[in-house]
Amino acid sequence: MRESLGKNVEELENPDKPFNSEEAKIWAERLDELVVKFEKFQEDNKIQKDELDSLKRDVKDLELHIESIPKKIWVTAAGNKIINTLEKLSNSKFAQALVEITIRGLLGQGAQ
Repeated sequence: MRESLGKNVEELENPDKPFNSEEAKIWAERLDELVVKFEKFQEDNKIQKDELDSLKRDVKDLELHIESIPKKIWVTAAGNKIINTLEKLSNSKFAQALVEITIRGLLGQGAQ
C-alpha cells in the first residue's frame, strides 16, 4: 500500500504547493468519512476505543496542517499515519482489507 501511495502522490496536481481551500475541504471530508467508518468498526467491536482515539488524534493533526505544507508531503504523511494506525490493529485479513479500502477511499479511488 505504501508503494501505491507513493505512485498516487506523484500524480497530484502542483504537488509542491499546499492545498487550496477547496482542495483542503475535500480532503478534510475524506478524513471525516474515514473517522465515521472507524467509529462504526469500534461500535461493532472490530477495533478498540484507544485505537479509534489514536486515529482521531492523527486526523485532527493532519487537518491542522493541510493548507500549510506541500501536497506531496501532506498526502504521504497522511497515508503513512493511517497505514501505521491500521497496522497496529492486527495482522488479520480484516485489518489488511481495511488498510486497502481506507487508502483507496482517502485517495478518492473508491472502496471495492
